[in-house]
Amino acid sequence: MQKRKRLPVDASALYFSQRLTRALYATLKAPLTIVQAPMGYGKTVAVRKFLRSRHVRLVWTSIISSSEDAFWRMFCQEMKRSLPQSFGVPRLLLTLGFPYDSVKMNEARELMQRMTFDEPTVLVFDDCHLLPSQSFKTFCQMLARDHIDNLHIVCITRDAYAGREELASLKGSLRFIGQEKFTLNTEEIKRYYLACGLSLREDEADELHGATGGWISALYLYLLRYIQHGGVSQPAGVDA
Repeated sequence: MQKRKRLPVDASALYFSQRLTRALYATLKAPLTIVQAPMGYGKTVAVRKFLRSRHVRLVWTSIISSSEDAFWRMFCQEMKRSLPQSFGVPRLLLTLGFPYDSVKMNEARELMQRMTFDEPTVLVFDDCHLLPSQSFKTFCQMLARDHIDNLHIVCITRDAYAGREELASLKGSLRFIGQEKFTLNTEEIKRYYLACGLSLREDEADELHGATGGWISALYLYLLRYIQHGGVSQPAGVDA
């Protein structure tokens, strides 16, 4: 790619394709939405940005370790903070503890059913792959099958969520947003760079797509390469 006259470029600009935005509407419709892609695909940023722009109550729990008990405490605290009129359910959930077994799962499920969600409420669990057991996944599936009014659950994960049979059993209750929704095609690469202040020729966009596969993190590194050196040739640390 040939160099050009350097222009002001804003590498902090965010871009979400129309394909991804349309897919994210599932978070407002389905009882359970799984957002799955490897690290660096912008899952967390996209979900957070989308939901914050909607008229919903957002209860966000970031999973920062493999401790399921610590996660459960954080979740209950977020529930208490975000749902002040929750009839003491977060306190009871905290007392119950993480639902490791079917008995606790059913008790936690009954407590959640006791709540009345007076407006669309989205529970987001970020980095679910850090939880070592399958218990929480099962608990989310149980809640999804209940179709509680105004309650939506979003699980963001790097790992495969479930097998085909398990996904089929959730038909009508589950939406899946995979890696392909987060990668950019040639036209979307052009729009992303234009949002950052850089206009690409078609051949440049094609070359970037071939080098990155549309992976947003790699495209970002190429953008930084332009800011530093005035060209969008391959940056250090990116394999073509």
